[in-house]
Amino acid sequence: MKYKNTISVFVPVITLLVVLAVGCGQTQTASPVPNSIVISPGTATVTLEATQTFTAIVYDQNSNVLAVTPSWQVVGSIGTIATDGLFTATAEGTGIIRAAYEGISGEATVTVAGNFFPHEVGYSWTYTTTGVAGTRVVAVTGTSNSVVTGETIAIFNDTQKNSSGITTASTDTYYKVNDLGVYYYGYNSVNNSGLSLQSMPFLFGMPSKIDVKSVSLKFISSTPMELLLFPLSVGKQWTSSFDSSSGSGTYEYDISVVAFEDVTVPAGTFKCYKIKFVSTYSGTSLTSYVWYGNNGGQVKVVGSTGYIISLQSKNF
Repeated sequence: MKYKNTISVFVPVITLLVVLAVGCGQTQTASPVPNSIVISPGTATVTLEATQTFTAIVYDQNSNVLAVTPSWQVVGSIGTIATDGLFTATAEGTGIIRAAYEGISGEATVTVAGNFFPHEVGYSWTYTTTGVAGTRVVAVTGTSNSVVTGETIAIFNDTQKNSSGITTASTDTYYKVNDLGVYYYGYNSVNNSGLSLQSMPFLFGMPSKIDVKSVSLKFISSTPMELLLFPLSVGKQWTSSFDSSSGSGTYEYDISVVAFEDVTVPAGTFKCYKIKFVSTYSGTSLTSYVWYGNNGGQVKVVGSTGYIISLQSKNF
């Protein structure tokens, strides 16, 4: 009886030791929690009115990918973003794309830039002017280094045609275009009609109404006029001048950005900066307004005498 009692006492003790030994050998795994979010691309430059897709990956504390969907937000008034990460650029500037999930967030930087002075070789525009029969066709015909040594200049050819389709005048205008702005160097014009012609839509070296009656007229400056200074923004102002090599005098300009608005012309609707040009020459001041459209260039001009130049079509 004593032996049996001894066995009955130790059995539960041994069992307990086995259970404790097994329990101590187990490793418990912590539940995954969001730890970081990585957005791709991390930086992007998007053209105004274009789109860019962003993706976001959420990682846990062990750098494993979590199958979750973060929310999206645009910081800065540069555009909108959909639930799938598709960003639409609506205004120029720099902002932040942010993805968030359960208190964790990741960010990407995006810059929106418009193209308000397209100047690629082969681009062309067709314009009409109120009160003037026929059309004006502007085309970028090439580049040249001959106007200013060491500078690459875009050449815009402006051809005026009457209602019969006959060319009455042809003008080459010269511009330097870079990230800082658009710089105007002048023009070389040939008038085949002997008539008084209004200034061309790409011609801002002289006041907005000129008489071009000679067979040819050359107006080139060694110092360019600062036509546009980037980035454009409403309220921005600057002054510039244009001193022609022909010795006819200096034109002074007060230039200001007065609005950013949608403008509809026969070629379509464009997001435009409305630029006010006040030109002064020999004590006389004239005011013109030009609308520069994103991916359109000059889409509308209202001259000091009230005439209106409108973009009819473009080939890009």
